[in-house]
Amino acid sequence: MTKEFTDDEIKEMKSIFDLFDRQMEGTVEIEGLGTLMRGCGSFPMESEIDKIKEQLLSENKNYFDFDKFVEIMKKKYKEFDPENELLESFKVFDVENEGKVEVDIFQHVMKKHYPDIEDEKLQEIIQSLQEDEKVDFVKNFERIISH
Repeated sequence: MTKEFTDDEIKEMKSIFDLFDRQMEGTVEIEGLGTLMRGCGSFPMESEIDKIKEQLLSENKNYFDFDKFVEIMKKKYKEFDPENELLESFKVFDVENEGKVEVDIFQHVMKKHYPDIEDEKLQEIIQSLQEDEKVDFVKNFERIISH
């Protein structure tokens, strides 16, 4: 089953896509694919991005249009693993590669992945996991996803 995006999701993706369309030709160079996907809330592995780029290059294209981008995103969400996406989101902000993020970053990522989470519940989670102004998302990952 392929992901069907809502009109609002399409509009949001289009506005972000347009930011990357530097020549205003309705296309983005393939080198911007990963950053564009991350800007739209998807955090693909570099190997996934490389695979998509190879496919585009095999079609003799070093760019893609918005329709192609939506197709790429639909495929990505078809293979969507919410737990992996959450973990990858934390890793993006873990610049010291220690498995921990600042509390405000943790809160931001959780709100992005769980938009309906109540502030009180989120604060409860943070208080139970916080160590030295950071949250250890690796050690506590099972507890995080169970909330």
